[in-house]
Amino acid sequence: MASLYLVQPTNIMEESPIVFRDVSVPISYLASSRFTQPDQDLRDSVNPYIDNVALEFVSENNLLELHVNPTNLAIYIYQKETDYWWSSTVFKDYAALDENDNPIYPELTNENDRGLRSTLWRNKVDSPVWIGYFGGSLESPQFREENIFDSSMSSFSFEKTSSGFSSNMYFAISEIEMRLEVSLTESGLVYEINPESFIEHDDDKRLAEIAIYPFFGAAKRDVIPGYLMVPDGVGTLFRFDNYDGFESVYEKPFYGKDFAISQLSSDTSSTIISDQSLSANAYGMVHGIDQQGFLTIIDGSPSYANLVVYPPDVITDFFFAYAAYTIRSSYRQPLNQSQTNSILRIQEDMNPVHIYQKTELLENSNANYVGMAQAYQSYLIARGDLTERNSDNIPMHLDILMSESKKAFIGRNTFEMTHINDVIELVQTLKINGVEDIILTLRGTSTSGYSGTSLKELPISASLGSISEFQALFDITGVTTQLYVEPTHLYEYSSQARRYDAAIGRHLLSYRFSDAYGTYDMIDPNGLLIAVEALKAEAIAFGFDSLALDTIGHTIYSSFGNTPMLRSEMQHAVSVLLQDQSVYMPYDFAFNATNLFHVISDHSMHAKMKDTIPFITLALTGYKSTFGRFHNFFGNIQHELLRMIDFHLYPSFILSKESAYALLNSPSNMWYTTDMDIWQDEMIRQYNYMSSVYSLVSGETIVSRNVPEIGISLVTYSNGITLGINYLDVEVVYSGIRLNPLDVTVMEVPSDS
Repeated sequence: MASLYLVQPTNIMEESPIVFRDVSVPISYLASSRFTQPDQDLRDSVNPYIDNVALEFVSENNLLELHVNPTNLAIYIYQKETDYWWSSTVFKDYAALDENDNPIYPELTNENDRGLRSTLWRNKVDSPVWIGYFGGSLESPQFREENIFDSSMSSFSFEKTSSGFSSNMYFAISEIEMRLEVSLTESGLVYEINPESFIEHDDDKRLAEIAIYPFFGAAKRDVIPGYLMVPDGVGTLFRFDNYDGFESVYEKPFYGKDFAISQLSSDTSSTIISDQSLSANAYGMVHGIDQQGFLTIIDGSPSYANLVVYPPDVITDFFFAYAAYTIRSSYRQPLNQSQTNSILRIQEDMNPVHIYQKTELLENSNANYVGMAQAYQSYLIARGDLTERNSDNIPMHLDILMSESKKAFIGRNTFEMTHINDVIELVQTLKINGVEDIILTLRGTSTSGYSGTSLKELPISASLGSISEFQALFDITGVTTQLYVEPTHLYEYSSQARRYDAAIGRHLLSYRFSDAYGTYDMIDPNGLLIAVEALKAEAIAFGFDSLALDTIGHTIYSSFGNTPMLRSEMQHAVSVLLQDQSVYMPYDFAFNATNLFHVISDHSMHAKMKDTIPFITLALTGYKSTFGRFHNFFGNIQHELLRMIDFHLYPSFILSKESAYALLNSPSNMWYTTDMDIWQDEMIRQYNYMSSVYSLVSGETIVSRNVPEIGISLVTYSNGITLGINYLDVEVVYSGIRLNPLDVTVMEVPSDS
């Protein structure tokens, strides 16, 4: 039976001690999309829909061959090790009928096939590039699509290069030109379109969107065993053999929406928090589990890219996925102050989109989501985000709420939650009990308290402790102390709201949102960057090791106020800013930060998503200290601890000296149990439990993760140690080794791994 740790809600005067109850864990929960499911379809992958005739050899290396059909620029990759062909198109006549309406190719046809009978889609399947453009005037734009075969007047060239080919492409309907370059690398392909090659011949037809080889790797229903990997949240799979509920196109921008082109107003509770964003600039596909696959990395202009996934039975019979790059967007321009009237406009200038897209081919034991994560890890290393392996010490993150504020008859009242001496006492107790590496984040340090501080964390309120008392904390060995900062929100009631400019969208309005702390605008990116740099210097001068920055690691946006900054420019600036700092809920542009807090461990939980897979943490393990959500709020603590270990996330708590009852009428009332005196022993227990496992694999990378049956996860590290994680209430024997119920068992590497 699983132990369920419960804490009473704070409708009483004080927090209650943690109580324990035994509950059974239903197998349906373990079989849900919240967990990784066993791979059921283990057939050999054979793709009968490859039409590799009339090909011209272009280039090869030890692993791959690149061929092209010069009549349509379709690419064909031959994977030598696995004797497998990948293609950017398919055999289009698989569902053709004879004069008696009988299938000409019965071995390729299924009863419910739609077939590719539409001229439009037959052309789209063959076209190497799809574009979108705005026709009409800037004041009355109409979005239209075009592929290279929509007009007989369109044209493209084909010139071989040292490692691939290039093509000058002319789309006759839109009168738009561009140059495509394709190169074979040692492990895959690179597609590139330089914006300098864009030419628009008609001022009333403006380039809006580009997608390159959208049908690459297309798989017909469950004919091919495998799945699509999408970095929605921590990662999820769209399985070819289980696509019930996948009834519409999945489309999301990498890193979330740019407020400059989204709706005039929004609510963060629905647009940012509940539905996870794409947290990494990559996606992947497997054709045959542990046989062959690929990972595509959006290395150029990911902040302007959208991932599009088509399931079967939506227009075609195929799964296919591609990145669509936004060159221009439409937006609503209000005509009056009340915003009751507006017109649709398009941006006049292009986004700075330089398409540079890598596809890494995977084979054999690397042809799975773990192999994708390893390929992505190599990319992050080459990008300079992962430089040194973790130390031997196992860290614990403590987020300390120092003070808070709540509404008063006039203004707001600030009240103390934790004195610095309380923090010192807690740290000393933890160190005595074996917690050697502690990362402290102090939030709510100013006289305004935590709520809506908006860059006003310094100077520190004298009521929280003297300079010498803070210095005593800074001097403790093995403790990293950080100042919490939320730098993007300008709350209406904050004194800082008048000090900084708000970001302005293309519609000439600020980005206004609301959350539990009130209504706020997003700060102008230029002011944000200047303020954070100044605050960082001031915090370090005071004695802090660094800043712990919230929101900024997963929120980038354009601003068109007095000092314009594009979304891509903010992405780059934030990445530079976060070096040697810590960040909450990071996307990949923030992976160069020192510590990554509150790393998402689930996905959007849509019906189409059948598995949760730790793609993000698999890529980061061994190099980054990644922490999960606050352990105070686990429902079933043991199950969540197992999940943290399965995903290699370190423990994190939010704490205060005063009871959370004091927060009842404040915006922070969602933290209903923070009393460090109540949690102290449980923190030590959890840390020791996790540390006993992590100490065996500290600094190691994950090389394999296998789910042989529901509720069992086998995670193998680069030093050969395999952790057997049993989420079930019963003992399980696997490879002759007993896996204790609701526990982690250290195993030898399975002989069949």
